[in-house]
Amino acid sequence: SGLSMAAGAQTQKQPAKAEPAKTPTTQPAKQAVSPLTEHFYKKYITALQWSDYEVAKDALYDLIIENPANDSLIFSLAFYYYENEKFASAVLVSQQLLARNPKNIPALEISAVGYEVMGVPDRSLQNYESLYLLTNNVNTLYKMSFLQYDLKRFTECLATIDILLAKPELDALKVTFNDVEN
Repeated sequence: SGLSMAAGAQTQKQPAKAEPAKTPTTQPAKQAVSPLTEHFYKKYITALQWSDYEVAKDALYDLIIENPANDSLIFSLAFYYYENEKFASAVLVSQQLLARNPKNIPALEISAVGYEVMGVPDRSLQNYESLYLLTNNVNTLYKMSFLQYDLKRFTECLATIDILLAKPELDALKVTFNDVEN
């Protein structure tokens, strides 16, 4: 569970609207939104208000078809699948985003977790490695070391642990274990 997203976050998730940059001397021209896009957006918002997530998902698909270059819509769909534990779909959608931008951190997170849950540790590890290179996050290193161990890549695992133990922020972290016998 590499993502730290609240369970209720999807009810607040709304597609981003592109706004032209404002300059001090000129007023930007307002971008026209197609009536169809406006309709699907209203359908999406209404479905979320009424907790009808299947209709919201359908509206997201409609919005993506109308606005295929809008990565935030595609991410919303990936997140929907992730939250609903449809990990194969979450991974497929996140891969679409990664094909456009291999440095998309949220898409890498969804992909890494999705592959791990589906039992594809080598692909999960690849995504966690890319994620670590972009974020330098100790939790990602920790996850990588466990996956490397599970894959019997002991030399890599030891190297990752050495890097992890050398991190100064590690001193501030607290690790707890649930002991079922106590």
